[in-house]
Amino acid sequence: MGKGFNGTAITFPSTSTRLNPVTDITHNQSGAEIAIGGSTSAGYVYEDGLTDESVEITVQGGSTVTKGSTGQVKAIWNDGSSNTLISKAVVISVNKTGSVDSPISSSITFRPRST
Repeated sequence: MGKGFNGTAITFPSTSTRLNPVTDITHNQSGAEIAIGGSTSAGYVYEDGLTDESVEITVQGGSTVTKGSTGQVKAIWNDGSSNTLISKAVVISVNKTGSVDSPISSSITFRPRST
């Protein structure tokens, strides 16, 4: 099993600012399901509703990112490829944690913003 994730970085608020070292990334794109059925239907069928998107990352160490900050969230993968995860993002939460004999880590949650 390879270690393709090792060395991956997240850039925010611009591609010139890296948040490292990244220890975890979760990019979630889900949506509300819309049940469609009528009086003659044998069962429900579904349509995709509005997308509910988030990116959650954990970085080792403290982070200077603050709640309410805005910018682009981009992943630069270990193999050199990259993906824009959210082009217009806002930081919803920042949690810094630490415990005895363990490194400090920061968990940051990004969500899309309207402008």
